[in-house]
Amino acid sequence: MARPRKPGNRDLPPNLYTRRTGPRTVSFRYRHPFSGKEVSLGTDRYEAIRTAQEANSRLFGEDRRLNKILGQPTHKVNFGEVLDRFEAEFLPERRLKPKSLKDTQQMLRRIRRELGERGIEGLRVADIAAFLDELAPRSSNRHRALLNQVFRFAISKGVTEKNLVEHTMARPTPKRRKRLTEEQFWKIHHHARPEIQRAMELGLVSLQRRHDLVAAKWSSIRDGVWYVDQEKTGTSLGIRCDARLNELLRRSNIISGSKFILHYGQDSRRKLIGQPLKPEALTRGFRAALVSSGLSDAKDAKNDPSFHEIRSLGAELYRKAGWPEDRIQALLGHRDAAMTRKYLEGHEREVPIVELN
Repeated sequence: MARPRKPGNRDLPPNLYTRRTGPRTVSFRYRHPFSGKEVSLGTDRYEAIRTAQEANSRLFGEDRRLNKILGQPTHKVNFGEVLDRFEAEFLPERRLKPKSLKDTQQMLRRIRRELGERGIEGLRVADIAAFLDELAPRSSNRHRALLNQVFRFAISKGVTEKNLVEHTMARPTPKRRKRLTEEQFWKIHHHARPEIQRAMELGLVSLQRRHDLVAAKWSSIRDGVWYVDQEKTGTSLGIRCDARLNELLRRSNIISGSKFILHYGQDSRRKLIGQPLKPEALTRGFRAALVSSGLSDAKDAKNDPSFHEIRSLGAELYRKAGWPEDRIQALLGHRDAAMTRKYLEGHEREVPIVELN
C-alpha cells in the first residue's frame, strides 16, 4: 500500500511533489515512478501540474487501470533504468572501497551496454546465460554475482517478481594461485629482508591482510588485546595476544618511538628507519625472497604464491591444530563460512594409514 500523501500534496497528480525553498517559496519536483529520479518543474503550480499529468499519461497510457485489473505491466521498464537506480540507491549503501567501487561500476557499464535497452519483463534466462557465456569463467562469475544483486534489488522495489540469475549456474574456475606450504614459507622467510620476515610471521599468526598489517599501531594494543578494523570489509575484531604473538611483537619493536608495529629497522636506508611499511613493499619483498629461494616457477610465474597466501596457510595450520571453522572464520574476518572454506581448500590433507595386521 502506498504511503499517504501529505495534506499539501493530496490535490496534486501522482508523482508530483513540493519542496519548500524559502519562507514563502515552494518548488515542484516530478519523481519518475520507476527510476526514482527527480526533475525540478519550477515554482509555477499550474505548469507543474500540467507537466506532471502529461508525463503520467505518456508513462502509463490510457489503459493503465485496465492493465492493473488484468495483471499486466503498466510500463515497460528498461533494464538500464533498473541498473541506474541500483547504482544510485544501492551501491552507496554498501560503502565499497574505491577499487571495489570502480570494478563494480565497470561491470555495470558492460551489463548496461549488452542488456540495458531490453525491458526487464522481456528478459529470459537464456538472455542472461548468453551474456555470461561470452565472458571468461572468473569474470562470468563476478558479473553473475552482481546481476543477482541487481535482480534482488529490483524485486525489493516491486519492479519485477523473478530473479532470472538464480536459474543460471556459476562456472568452474581453475585455481589461479598455488597454495603455500609451511616448508616453503620458512624457506622464503630465510631469504627475506628482516622487515619482510616480521611481516610474514605477523601475517601467519594473525591471518590479517597486507593493508591491516601495515596499518597496525602500538596504540591498537590495549589490555593484551590487538584491536583490528579491517579495511576491506569494515569488520572489527580483537585478537587476544598469546605468548607467541607477544614474542613476535617484542621482536617487532625495533625502533623506539615508531607508532607502527611493522616498520623499517636500522638495517634499512636512513630515511626509512622507523617509517611504516607499505602494502606494496610486502608484495615486492615477498616476491624477491620467493625468487631468491628458488621456489618461483619460471614456466608459470604468474601462478606463484603471493604474500596473501600466508592468510590461507595460517588458516590451514590453525585447522590442523584443531581449531573449529567458525573460530578461523572470526580471525580471518569473513562474513560467511563459504569464503573461509575456500581459503582452506587446496592444501594437502593428511591421509590416514590403515593397518591390516
